[in-house]
Parts: sequence; C-alpha cells; structure tokens
Amino acid sequence: MMSILRVTIVLLGLGGLFGCGLKEPALVEPPAVPRTVEVAVDDPACAYFYFLWGKNAELHQNFDEAREAYEKALICDAGAAQIMQSLGVLLLRMGQIEDGVVLLEKFLDLRPEETRLRAMVAKLLLDLGRKEDAMRRLEELHRLEPDDMRVLLMQASILAMDQQWDEAEKVLAPLIRQADRPEAYVLLARMQRKQRRYDQALAAYERALLLGRNPEFVLELAGLHQENQHLDRALLLYEELLQQDPHHERALLGMVQVCLANDQAGRAIAEAARFRRGSRPSNDFELTLAQVFLQGRELAEARKILQRLLRRSDLSEARYLLAILLAEQEDLEPALQQLAHIPAQAPEYARAMLLRGRIHIARGESPRAIETLFELIRTGPADSDVYALLSSLLQREQRGQEAEALLRGAMEERPDEHDLRYEYGMLLERQGRRDEALAAMEELIGRNPEHAGALNYIGYSWADANIRLELALEYIQRALTLDPDNGYIRDSLGWVYFRLGKLQQARRELEKSIEVLGNDPYILDHLGDVYHRLGLREQARERYLKAVEQFEDETERVRVQAKVQALDNGG
Repeated sequence: MMSILRVTIVLLGLGGLFGCGLKEPALVEPPAVPRTVEVAVDDPACAYFYFLWGKNAELHQNFDEAREAYEKALICDAGAAQIMQSLGVLLLRMGQIEDGVVLLEKFLDLRPEETRLRAMVAKLLLDLGRKEDAMRRLEELHRLEPDDMRVLLMQASILAMDQQWDEAEKVLAPLIRQADRPEAYVLLARMQRKQRRYDQALAAYERALLLGRNPEFVLELAGLHQENQHLDRALLLYEELLQQDPHHERALLGMVQVCLANDQAGRAIAEAARFRRGSRPSNDFELTLAQVFLQGRELAEARKILQRLLRRSDLSEARYLLAILLAEQEDLEPALQQLAHIPAQAPEYARAMLLRGRIHIARGESPRAIETLFELIRTGPADSDVYALLSSLLQREQRGQEAEALLRGAMEERPDEHDLRYEYGMLLERQGRRDEALAAMEELIGRNPEHAGALNYIGYSWADANIRLELALEYIQRALTLDPDNGYIRDSLGWVYFRLGKLQQARRELEKSIEVLGNDPYILDHLGDVYHRLGLREQARERYLKAVEQFEDETERVRVQAKVQALDNGG
C-alpha cells in the first residue's frame, strides 16, 4: 500500500484545493452520528447536512465518522461532485488509496476543469501501477492546459518507465526546443544512461547544469562519471558539492567510493573522519559508510564503524553487517555470536539465519546448517535460494527423498515461484532422472518463457544428446540475452556450436566461458574437444589434463583421461 505520509504530502502541496465552496461550520465537537438514521435519496438539504457533519468530523480527525457522514451525503445526492471529492480525499488520508482514486476519478468526470486535482490523480494512478490510466489523465490535462510543461515531463517519465525511448524523446522535444527546461535535459540524460548512451547522457547533464547548477543534478552527473570509471571527474564534482554543503552525506559517500576505487584508502578514511567531526551523522549514514568500506575491502575501517555503532545502539543491521565482515575474515564463532543477538522480529532475521546456515556449512557442520535452515522455513516464507541450499544439503547427506518432498511442498504452496521449479528440475537431474528433469524444465518454460536457467538446461540437454540442435541454439541464445554474464550459459552456447560443426564460434564462446569461470573441468573438457577437432592437439591435451586435475568424480576423471591416452596414441 502506498505510504500514507506520501499521500499526506501530496495533499498538503495542493493547499486549499479541496475546499468545498461552502462556508465552513464552526469548529464545534459534533455529537456522534446516529447509526440508525435513515437518509433520503435525491435530497440536497439532506446531502448538505451530512456534508457539513462529515467536514466537521474530518477537521477533528474523526475519519471513520467523517467517512460515514460523507457516504450518507452521497446517498442523499449521488451526483454531488464536491461531496464525492471530499470523500475521495478523506479516503486518501485514511490510506485507502484505491478507493479514494476511484471516487476522485468519478469527480473528474463530472468536473473536468479541475486541472490540479487531475495531475494529483495521475500521480496516484502511477503509484498504483496503473500507467495507462495515468497517461490517459495526463493527455486530458494536456488538452486543458497545453502550456503546462510539468504534464509533458510526467508523460515522458511514464513512457521512459516502459522503455518507450523514442516516444519519450518526442514528448520531451518541445520542452527542450522551446522552454530549455533543465528538468527535461535531466530526464533525457537518465533515459540515455539507461540505454548506455553515455556520451549523449553526459552532454544532456552538462546542458542542464548550464541552466542551473542544481546539487541533485551535479550528484547524478558525478554518479555517471563514476559508473564510467572517470573517477577524477567524479571526485571534482563530489568536492564541489562538499564545498557548498559540508554536511552533504551522499557526496561524502560518493567521494569515499571514488577514493577506494582509486586505491586511495588513506584519503577515504581521512575524509570520512573529517566529515564525522564536522557533522552528526545518522545511524543510517554510518551503516551505509560501513557498507562502502566493506565493499571496498577496507575491512578494518568497516569493523571500526560497526563496532562504534553497536556501542551506541543495538542495531540488528549493524550486527548482520559485522557478522558478514567477521565471516569474511574467517572469525566464524564471533560471527555466529553476532547473529545470535538478532531477534526474530528484525528485518534482518531471515538473512541472518541464512548466513548462520552458510557459516555452519563452512565449518563442516551440515546437520546444524540443515537444522538452521529448517528453522528459518518454519518461521515464515523463505526465499527460493533458501530452499535450494537446504535441498542441496539434504542431497549431500543422502536425504534425497526429504529434499524432493521439501521442494514439492514449496511448489504447492508457491506455484508462481519459478526458481523453486527450476531447483526441483535440477534435483531430478542430480538424481539421474533426466527425462523427468527435462519434462520439469519444459513445464517451467511453459509457465515462464523467459527463465534463463530453464532455457539453458533444455538447450544444453538437446545439444549434449545431439538432437534438435537449431532449437537448442535458439533456446541458449535467448538464455544468454537474459543473463549475458553467465559463463555456464556461454559454455552451453559453445557446446551447441560444436555440435553444429561451427568450430571457430564454439572456440570463441568456450574461451570466453573459461575467462569468466576459470578452470571448470566440464568447460575444459568441451574446449579440449573443440581444439582436438580443429587439429590443435597440444592445446587439446593441455585442457584435458587440467580437466582431469579438476574433476572430483572418479568416473569423469577416467573418461577424460581416456581422451589424453587416445591423443598420445595418435588418435
């Protein structure tokens, strides 16, 4: 549900828009509305009476009473636009956003000239995810107020949300051409940034800043430079922001990130210390700063910040981050102690339990890890990766039937969680039930044609069996489009190219896969086959030997060792 606070802010921003046009009654505490009063239909006097009653109750914050009075007023006069408006706004104040929007839309149909209210309703519709309805209201508003540039900005924003980039740019064009509005340039820059058109985005930001050096826009431009590894330019902008406002927390965080990326950890620590001396940073800021140092591998500094925070406040998020840090430093017992202090009602509890499970795994305590993960599942809905990890542990402990029952139960309870179905298919694969696994993955594709893992599994299975190769190629290419950095999908692409006899393409993809994943034995084996077919016998032999070293399964080692012997024998 949309934040009541946010709706309240919107209402306050509209000022006196919602006046009823009638003289306000004196602020006298009204008697309770009689619950048994019968109301007359099509009676303006009756409607006026209950309207005044509702207005007074609303002024005294008696919202339930006000709602009942307004509803009775509408029974008296169902077409009273002002009453409809007042009830709609009241429902927004009560947090009943959808009901409020319904009434306000009815009001707008009766009073199309209410342009400011139309803009507010469009924003609320957008927040409710009703983009088409929001766009319709904005188009109506644009016809009524063709010179209102804010309407065009909102329309362009909605189109950008749907990645209708060309249409959004067309809407922005008059704002840029006629009004030279900085907000239009910034929206254009954001759109270009999402499309990875960085040079155009940079030019748009620079133009916006020529029209007015808004600190928020400067911060966005610094982020763009940082994203593109133009760290010196980003640093200059963060310094500019901090000179203007020494308490600018986001600028300080950006500066620390840039310094860490530039191998200037000493300066990052010094800048953070200077900022802390000159400000009174909030707990949220300190937590974020600790995360920045943690991500920058400055573990000692992150640890200091978190320990200082915990001396000041018992913050579950700080304990969780400290546990991550301690686990990273292999201080596993202290990490478990931190996690034990996170209460079940804390937002971090589920993540803390999962981390506890992973720490027990790292300590070779699979039974305790299983117990911890079962406890997590019993406390409430868990993410699919919890089920995946628990299923994997149960299988490792030769408890395959329990693992299967676990996933089946989860799938019944949460039929739309596609990753659970994927994990179930992988369980069947690990149990050697490949026909069932393939059927499960095909069912998953029927439910979600864009599941990269299932597409890859099916495509690779067909390629490995040397069947349906063209369709296998199509599936794997779709999977790679959905998950372009996945080295295993790239291995599958290389393997299907090999099966199709496209050896140079197979070599290219498999070598890229090795770059991403390192010496994975299966990929080394595949690459050895490609080199062998290309006549590169020494490279093939080298890859096969590396694969033999990496395989843990004796059967696989023997299989690949036979390829080495065949090469040595001139095969």
